[in-house]
Amino acid sequence: AAFYNNEKQTLYVKRNVGDSVAVAQCVAQELGHAQLSINSESYSRRDMGFQAVCIGYMLCKKYGIDPCLIDVEITESFGLLEKELLVDLIKRMHEAGFSISMDDFGTSFSNLELLSQVHFDTVKFDKSLTDSIVDNPKTQILFKAAVSMCREFGDTLTLAEGIENEEQLKVLQKLGCQLGQGYYFARPLPEDEFWERYVKK
Repeated sequence: AAFYNNEKQTLYVKRNVGDSVAVAQCVAQELGHAQLSINSESYSRRDMGFQAVCIGYMLCKKYGIDPCLIDVEITESFGLLEKELLVDLIKRMHEAGFSISMDDFGTSFSNLELLSQVHFDTVKFDKSLTDSIVDNPKTQILFKAAVSMCREFGDTLTLAEGIENEEQLKVLQKLGCQLGQGYYFARPLPEDEFWERYVKK
């Protein structure tokens, strides 16, 4: 969506970040320590990105939520920003206490350059790598090398996206991947069903 003035941008950011923080508050109250991921694709412009950080931090303080429970996923859309601005934005998010993930890793050469510039709490490997992880030896070699690289960073977790079967899971575990998500574990659920299944137990 296109925005033409700061008032519209602020309303848009408040609605998205505010909803996310409110959900995090409810889940945290019921489940204890549970992290909520926010896809940053909507905040591809510099001014909106900085507003999202400030508003998100204020809302976390208002609702008593630890910012580390909010994981901001940095996507390819952030490539629209100049590198220096992007690095500065990510550092500001970290300083505010948010957890930062690199999403869809393996789909762009710019990912590696960004990894050399800033710290990510989690690197999320794109589903396209998971899809070929069982039958493609080269994918396995690349994946293992990337996992080793993240380990060398010290405290960067690795997560495989799009796991659909046990065979993929076993190969990923063998290659050292620490976390996973996908239909093998659970499919997307309507809000009411999620609440019934995971929160009200």
